[in-house]
Amino acid sequence: MEPCRIRTASIAAVGDSAHWYRARASRPSIALAAIASDATELFSGVRAAQLRACTGPNCPLFFLQDRPRRHWCSPGCGTRARAAAAYSRRTAGRRPTPAAG
Repeated sequence: MEPCRIRTASIAAVGDSAHWYRARASRPSIALAAIASDATELFSGVRAAQLRACTGPNCPLFFLQDRPRRHWCSPGCGTRARAAAAYSRRTAGRRPTPAAG
């Protein structure tokens, strides 16, 4: 991830008579401005076409697909997806066992 581009502790604001002045910004507003800037660049920039949803079981995350064969947000999601696929292949032809009771 690229470092934050907003490095100042002040923001521009409009005052009376349309004169510009510098207003002091709080740390949360600087952080939110950096997040908004990065999100705008991510969703509308050159890498927007690479944004993918993780295909891992029950994973709500998104990632940038930087390799053509990448389907998961992390190696852990890939392991879980492969294990779930193997389990479903092994149990595909089996009948459910009756409940003991």
